[in-house]
Amino acid sequence: MFEGGHIKESQASAGGYQVPIRFRDILQRVLFYGEGRKRLVAVVSAMPRRGNADSSTELYAPVIEGCGPVHYLPDDESFPVTLKSLIDERRPDDIFVVPPFRGRQRLSEEFRQAHPRRGIEEVVLEALAANLPSGSRIAAFVPSDFLADESSRDFRESFLSKNTLKYAFTPDFDPGLFGWGSHASIVMSGLVVHVGADEPSLRLFKLSQTDPNKPSLVEDLDNLIRRRSGHTRYGYILNEGLAPGMPVLFDLYSPETRSRLEKLGELGRTANLTDLVDIFVTQERCTASVRSCIP
Repeated sequence: MFEGGHIKESQASAGGYQVPIRFRDILQRVLFYGEGRKRLVAVVSAMPRRGNADSSTELYAPVIEGCGPVHYLPDDESFPVTLKSLIDERRPDDIFVVPPFRGRQRLSEEFRQAHPRRGIEEVVLEALAANLPSGSRIAAFVPSDFLADESSRDFRESFLSKNTLKYAFTPDFDPGLFGWGSHASIVMSGLVVHVGADEPSLRLFKLSQTDPNKPSLVEDLDNLIRRRSGHTRYGYILNEGLAPGMPVLFDLYSPETRSRLEKLGELGRTANLTDLVDIFVTQERCTASVRSCIP
């Protein structure tokens, strides 16, 4: 559950405990680090809630406080154009963006014709990579389906063949986890992309409900960042990254999944029956009623 700028995890039944994590703690570790780099945060303006004329500050400021200048952009199809103008003016090195979320069926015919087979979030990512210098870092919230659906495969293949996916964050609980005022049915994932070619290793991290006797999410993320390979309790590293276009799913490449596949392999290899025995075929006439075969 999201409260007061924290990602607050559910309480365990035994005794109750909470392990909060501020999202800015994540951003400062994987995006906004290094001296002399210009930062920028661009998020879609929140829809007013309960008569509040401007709920953007209420929703976003506690989450991204201290991450850099925050700009609230319109929640409509003009978002990519407005964002480009902002980049031209501010010339950031690193940017965190939360674009509008809506399916292509809700986009105007003009937008669909201008951007065939692209959603707003895809147009935004393309515009960022095209207008930021090589070596810039982009973090974004996108619907989780965007990282795995076959309908987005063409975009992932095109975008990630020119840029490098470095982090993918996936929640495994409350879909309103990140608190961006999106529809409750939209599960959000976070990604970090380096503009241009870079060392290919990819870190996947699950924002999961933690055990009180285990490291916190922040501690575990710090451990994952320090490691060159292997895994932690909530994350792991793919040293060779993923081929562009492949689905970015935590469970698909996790150590647990690989371990299960290895155990299946220990059951023995498969082979064609004809490779193991000789099969002779004869002409026979079978009587079904007595289930006997008469040569």
